[in-house]
Amino acid sequence: MSNPGLSATIDAVVAEAGVEHGMTVLDMGCGSGQLTIPIARRAARVVAVDVSGTMIDLLNANLRREQLVNVSSLTTALERLALPSS
Repeated sequence: MSNPGLSATIDAVVAEAGVEHGMTVLDMGCGSGQLTIPIARRAARVVAVDVSGTMIDLLNANLRREQLVNVSSLTTALERLALPSS
């Protein structure tokens, strides 16, 4: 990433979220994956959701480039997202 300030902010957000190996993480409004990709490097699985199919296509291209296979992407509005009951 060519923006050191943005890189530092993303690193801080991921660290503050407490993402650990073995976790499943939901990234709501994932866009192109600025948070999804660093989270996927730490978590066992990431579910990435965005309302824009274009953003999901870009995310998937970025995931292929980074060779990350532990991310499931979904195009849907957040208010329509069906989450499992706990």
